[in-house]
Amino acid sequence: MKNFFSYLRLPASSDNNQVLEALSQVPDDEYDIHHVMSNDLSMTHYRRVHLQCTAMAVLVASEEEEDEVLDKALWQMRLREFNVM
Repeated sequence: MKNFFSYLRLPASSDNNQVLEALSQVPDDEYDIHHVMSNDLSMTHYRRVHLQCTAMAVLVASEEEEDEVLDKALWQMRLREFNVM
C-alpha cells in the first residue's frame, strides 16, 4: 500500500480539507491518489487501513533482526513506506 499522507507531506491526522488542499497540487495523471483521497468514504477507509499499516510497521520494526528469516509474508517489504524507526 502506498503511504499517500507521506506523499502529500501531511500527518495522518490531517483533516479532509487539508488533504484536499494538498491534493490540488498533485498532477491529475496520478489517478490512484486522486481516486482514493478525493472521496470522503474512500478517504475514511484509507485512514483506517493506514492506521493498521502503521501499527504493523511498529510491530515489524520491533522484531529482532534474526526474525527476518521467518518473515514469509514479506511484511518488512510491504510496509517499507510506513517505516517508523
